[in-house]
Amino acid sequence: LRPIGDADPAVRAAAVRALAEHRHKVPGARKHLARALADDDPRVRAAAGRTDSFYDDPAAAEALAHRLSVEPNLRARNSIIAAVARKTRTEGTHVEPVTLARRIGEPIRAMLLRELGNDDPKIRTLVASALERLRGEEVAAAMLERLRAEADPAVRATLVLFNGYHAVAERALPVLAALLASDASPLIRARAGHLLETFGAEAAEPLIAALDDPDGNVRRAAVMSLGRVGGAYSLPALAKEFVNPDSAWFRREVEIAIRDVTTRAAAVEAPAPSSGLSARIQGWIDELDPEPGSGWLVRVCRDDLNALPLHSSLIYLWAIRPDGTVLCMDHEAFGHPTEPETEPLAAFAAVVQGARTYPELRDVIPPPPAGALPCDRCAGRGWRSGNEHCFSCRGFGWWVS
Repeated sequence: LRPIGDADPAVRAAAVRALAEHRHKVPGARKHLARALADDDPRVRAAAGRTDSFYDDPAAAEALAHRLSVEPNLRARNSIIAAVARKTRTEGTHVEPVTLARRIGEPIRAMLLRELGNDDPKIRTLVASALERLRGEEVAAAMLERLRAEADPAVRATLVLFNGYHAVAERALPVLAALLASDASPLIRARAGHLLETFGAEAAEPLIAALDDPDGNVRRAAVMSLGRVGGAYSLPALAKEFVNPDSAWFRREVEIAIRDVTTRAAAVEAPAPSSGLSARIQGWIDELDPEPGSGWLVRVCRDDLNALPLHSSLIYLWAIRPDGTVLCMDHEAFGHPTEPETEPLAAFAAVVQGARTYPELRDVIPPPPAGALPCDRCAGRGWRSGNEHCFSCRGFGWWVS
């Protein structure tokens, strides 16, 4: 603590960095770090601002945001903003967006939104990279406005990594469609194509047009997104791409997209469970007994989702709620995001698999899409020998001709 009061600013800055590193062991460390934010020398203020003490500490976050609002030294200010952005980005790989927003605090989130307009493109890139970990309409609107105005290719390339533009879908769709159609960078066009998979059927038209793009990566992105949002009207364009010699290296993705579009067009709505079956499903959920440690997926299904596990692959797990809703969980992603399954073949296959353990579920098996057949590679199991995942049917156990 003594060097924090040293006459030499370089010594004070070094002392601040050391104190920040060991602040949990030093009583009163927060008070000294806050005082350093108001030091006469910008090097010391920058050192205090570059600590990660704002994270999960509302008082420190508010003090840091205030410092940035009055900081006269541009170099110190940008140094602090860059450090905050990097910390936010890093922590965003470990927690889901809602938790991240709470832990960085509203003053820091608001600061990051403002700094999307920073004069330095390197700072804008760092800030956009941090905000990419957040979600919500306000964040999506700010990222979209920056994307509209941004002239720097590196910053635009970061902005199109944000996967939350569907929160402002009506405004975002024409912007992303324009990037897909005419941006000079194939990388940005491809990323725009991938983003459009979350926009529903309205995105199909620009995706079909993108199948004429000269860049193979852009066409591949358009194919993959069309598999998620395209209807039967997109099949001629997909079939044309399938026989295109230039698409040979991603023909498997074209095949999957054609199958998914065909399956969706042939799908029939699943019957709702009777009141008696709903009660039985709830009973099975209540009886789930996850093993300590290794049974975390079952525990999440029981305690967080109130859903009965049916089937899993290397990446996804499917479960059914008492009302018949089939959920799909990405158990390999942090926070295991879970949403209702919208792919008819996946829902059909999951309930078929679950009925092998719970025969009463046969009453709510969705009618198989037209042309659905057991996978001949795995005999409908979804797995090959041992625990080897069947890549032919993607673990569903079924495919559509």
